Amino acid sequence: MSKKIFFVGLFILFSFFGNAQNKVWLIDGTVLKTNKCKLGEDGYIECYTEKGKLRYTDTADVFAIIVRETDTTFFYENNEYPLEKAKYFMQGQIDGKNYNNYYIYTGGLILGAATPTLLAYTPVYVFLAPVFSAGYIASFSGVNENSKFCDIPEEYKDNEDYIKGYKFSATRKKVRNTAIFSTVGLAIGYGLLFIIQP
Repeated sequence: MSKKIFFVGLFILFSFFGNAQNKVWLIDGTVLKTNKCKLGEDGYIECYTEKGKLRYTDTADVFAIIVRETDTTFFYENNEYPLEKAKYFMQGQIDGKNYNNYYIYTGGLILGAATPTLLAYTPVYVFLAPVFSAGYIASFSGVNENSKFCDIPEEYKDNEDYIKGYKFSATRKKVRNTAIFSTVGLAIGYGLLFIIQP
């Protein structure tokens, strides 16, 4: 049975459940919450997100569709990476989004705030402060699955696929948040420098 026939059947379910909250999991780990979905032309799904925005998604990018949190239908197709392994990777991706390391984030904030002022009293140009923040972000971009900041369930600690998925999304979140905190710190640092310098 073709993938398209599966989708047609699924969207009949969507219509039956009306405005029930459904979810579309994409292969990249994105989760779309939707009340209304239908199969469009050329293999695209038309989804109205919870904010009411229309989004077109290629069915090839869909990993699974969850109907009312009860029934999960998988549409993942990759002969080189079996579905059973992909499920663990996807679950790791979802859980990895909960990763937080506020020590690293705070360090980026402090470094960003302090660097412009400290550089003002050295021969190094003040505008090079972002270089130090970029170096900090790069240095602490990795995620160690054995760290206390990784809340990996005991049953998945030896699951290579789950850990790969977890580290994939956790690393992205760590880099993004460290960059945000560092940027805010730089803004504070340059603001303080502007105030204290005559």
